Amino acid sequence: MFEKLSKTQPVLRMATPEDIAAIALRDDAQVLEFFKNAWSHNDLSDVAEKVLSNTNFWDTDLTAIDGLQKEVTKHLQAIVNNGMKATLDAFVK
Repeated sequence: MFEKLSKTQPVLRMATPEDIAAIALRDDAQVLEFFKNAWSHNDLSDVAEKVLSNTNFWDTDLTAIDGLQKEVTKHLQAIVNNGMKATLDAFVK
């Protein structure tokens, strides 16, 4: 859904309407708006913090788990740098 851009461009770009049309999004508008806002500042640590701390998703604040936010941020950065497939390949090794 996101792609790596040049150093002069923002780290991430939102999916285009064409990208979204290719993916059957089934979340309600409130959830989609949450993720749009979470990704709007191009700060992967902030994305991890917002998603992990959302008690509506998890029924608990997952940022309370020591090291989890850092680990999620690390994997998000790997996805941005290397792409999803390469990151998953490295993760399952």
